[in-house]
Amino acid sequence: MPKTRTTFWRRKFEGNVARDAANTRELEALGWHVIIVWECELSDEASLQARLVSALEDNAR
Repeated sequence: MPKTRTTFWRRKFEGNVARDAANTRELEALGWHVIIVWECELSDEASLQARLVSALEDNAR
């Protein structure tokens, strides 16, 4: 959390979390399988690939 404007950033973060959760629920209600990939996960390509393959295999069953 930034040391300045903490109220603003806390509200913004909480709003983003709530929005993402609502979007995930809506997509899943439509039959989608949601996989969230954070930017920091992109640097470990092998780990990300394994995670995505696993998620896709699980979804195919």
